Amino acid sequence: MLFVGYVEWARCHAQAAADAYRAALPHAERAGARRLVQAIRGELASVYSHGPTDFDTGRELFRRGRAALAEAGLEMEYAATCQGPGFVERVAGNLEAEERELRAGLGPLEELGERSFWSTTAMQLADCLSHQGRDEEAGELLPLVRERSPEGDLVNFAGADAIEAQLKARRGEHEDAERLALQAVQASETTDFWNLRGANLKALGDVYSAAGRPDEARAAYGRALAVYEEKGATVPGGRVRDLLTKLEAPR
Repeated sequence: MLFVGYVEWARCHAQAAADAYRAALPHAERAGARRLVQAIRGELASVYSHGPTDFDTGRELFRRGRAALAEAGLEMEYAATCQGPGFVERVAGNLEAEERELRAGLGPLEELGERSFWSTTAMQLADCLSHQGRDEEAGELLPLVRERSPEGDLVNFAGADAIEAQLKARRGEHEDAERLALQAVQASETTDFWNLRGANLKALGDVYSAAGRPDEARAAYGRALAVYEEKGATVPGGRVRDLLTKLEAPR
């Protein structure tokens, strides 16, 4: 079942991955496989980043799960799971804390020569920097994300496309921005990663808004809001709602 979990996670099916990891955990516990138990709990912590939005619960779950990985000497896994607490801080609206979490994992992953987790962490950092208005820093990371990502890594390539779309839209490169944003949305719709789907739809709305196409922007933002509301993600949902309000305001 652990292998099934890895496969479903690679396919971006968070719920199926969680189900497989939960099914594998009691077997590992009964076998007394302490290291495997810790690894499974770490994987569950990662899956959590695509589920509930109770910030304190998320922070505590990741703290305990990552402590188990560190205790087991799983350096790469410990560094890679910085993505989880980083995501919790993103949904909580704390971009500076998100950046700290991601950078804390990125350095060790670089030192270990790891590429797959590094590229995903770097993609998330680029997005974080973009949201802070640090476009040049964000743009410098994107070629490395694409270069180091495994072939077919949907999350990394779709995320990079969405980030680059927003950067291009701010520079007035509207045609390329729309192409990339639509590509990112289409890819993310094949997953049940609500945060990826919502973020990419919001990026598409940003692209249309920057291009002076309010009707299309409104439609994209509306779809993003529906994703966030379904998951009870009030902070990102609130941001999208504010963008919709601004579109409705008289000019």
